[in-house]
Amino acid sequence: MRSYDTNAEVKIEYSNDRFHTAQLFVNDFELHGNDLLIKLDVGKTDCKAKEDCGVKETAAVGVEESCCETGSVCC
Repeated sequence: MRSYDTNAEVKIEYSNDRFHTAQLFVNDFELHGNDLLIKLDVGKTDCKAKEDCGVKETAAVGVEESCCETGSVCC
């Protein structure tokens, strides 16, 4: 057994012939006897070239303004 951070974010990257590559996040889970059902959700998109896209961080709350608008070439 290895120790782990119980507050760590869990991401699952998945793709196949019918589903594009995506990072999925654990949204919830359920225990059914010996079975574990993990409910996954798609996370928000993160701009890779934030400076080039003009993404600004709001100092008061630390929230980023998104550049990922429809038709944007940034994201």
